[in-house]
Amino acid sequence: MRRYLISDGFFEEEWLVREPHPASFQRYFAWCYDWIHDKIYASVFRNADSTVVPKFGKFAGYYVDANGTITTKQVGPVAWWNNLKYDFSNPSPTGEYSTYLLGQNAVTKNWDTLQVNLPDSVSLSEINPGEYTNLRLHFDLTDSTFTTTEPMELKSVQFDYHPLSDVYVEREDFNFQQDSLLQGYPVTFDFKARSFGDLSADSLKLNFYLNGLDSLVYSPIVSVPADSYSVPVEYTVDTRGLLFENEIAVFGDQRKREYFYFNNLIDQKFFVARDSVRPVFDVKFDGQEIIDNDIVSATPEVVITLEDNSPLPLDTTLFTIVHNNKPLRFYQPEISYEYGGQGTPFVITWKPTLNDGRHTLEVLAKDKSGNFFDSTSYRVIFYVYNENDITDMYNYPNPFARTTHFTFILKGQNKPDELDIKIYTIAGRLIRDIKLSPTDLITNFNKIYWDGRDEDGDEIGNGVYLYKVIAKFPDKTKTITQKLAKVR
Repeated sequence: MRRYLISDGFFEEEWLVREPHPASFQRYFAWCYDWIHDKIYASVFRNADSTVVPKFGKFAGYYVDANGTITTKQVGPVAWWNNLKYDFSNPSPTGEYSTYLLGQNAVTKNWDTLQVNLPDSVSLSEINPGEYTNLRLHFDLTDSTFTTTEPMELKSVQFDYHPLSDVYVEREDFNFQQDSLLQGYPVTFDFKARSFGDLSADSLKLNFYLNGLDSLVYSPIVSVPADSYSVPVEYTVDTRGLLFENEIAVFGDQRKREYFYFNNLIDQKFFVARDSVRPVFDVKFDGQEIIDNDIVSATPEVVITLEDNSPLPLDTTLFTIVHNNKPLRFYQPEISYEYGGQGTPFVITWKPTLNDGRHTLEVLAKDKSGNFFDSTSYRVIFYVYNENDITDMYNYPNPFARTTHFTFILKGQNKPDELDIKIYTIAGRLIRDIKLSPTDLITNFNKIYWDGRDEDGDEIGNGVYLYKVIAKFPDKTKTITQKLAKVR
């Protein structure tokens, strides 16, 4: 072996790695590293022995362990599986690989190992396509040749299977003889289903629903040839118990697996008229429509409006209003109403003082002809918090590219007299101050837009910023500080 000083390449000394045996030693004892080509050379010591052949050995220098995996894309769903073939090249004498056939369990959605160390051609006919809807192939690779040969290569993978058929419906195949008629006259429709693929749908059940999927009115079973149409089916709807806009929905249930199910459902509407239409109904809390679980102020102004084009007048007997399962009476001081006669809306104003917690409001209303504004009552669940507060402060999106929104929830009897959103650099320099007045805010969810620009109108640069929200209520001031990021 030779020793060199790394700093300047100065040769210091050399010595034998091992004293050779005079008769039989043929081991390498002198070594040299070629750092340009990353090779190591070694020589055999002869020692005047004619049986020992002097030679040089050549080895790889630095190397990286070669381990890896390959997983194919998933294939499926299918009608049935046929076979699997793959072409894998392994020129390395020490390269090794393992193969795993994975199947996605239709129940657990987990990928189960179905077979291990597969040959390059294997039958898949024993795999139940209903139990394992998708398959994929996985390889674990190990190569210890130190990059001295070409790498292993997966050249191709071929899953052979029979594709599913696919039943679908088109709006043009669903027709009413007439789509607007007077109440009591029957209306007839005809319909046919379609099939895509080379498998027929022998027992396709067509479920027809009237005004909701809980009212099945007709369910024939038809056969749909491959890549063709079913024989048209026809049905007549009795409209004596129907009014206004109605809907027939049809769902094709093949009872077999297919590619898509969203295209098995379609609907068509028809109109049943009478001497009047249903009134227009609206409920607003402090000028806003609310949905279930919204937050309202402890002293809201609830405005209930019913508007009808009928000449018959509206009055209080047409309304049923229930708060927390207790009916409200029109003689109660917190309820008032006004009505200007035909062509004007009937407006009820309710100004309660509400306790903290969960509340329900249910309203049922109709016009003089007995037409309700909807098939069910208006019912909403809401919450009241008497303590003034601001919660759930976020900006979205965060990080943002150009613009973002500051969102928060206001609770309590009073909105803030003033609400400031101040944006700072991370060093603490104020770059934008958004001031909001009570008219800009609502007791509930608020969403405030910011264009991502500073006070001079310049777009801010990428980076992390701080924003401080200062809500000045009549009884307190609350400050919230958060981070936001600009990334573009």
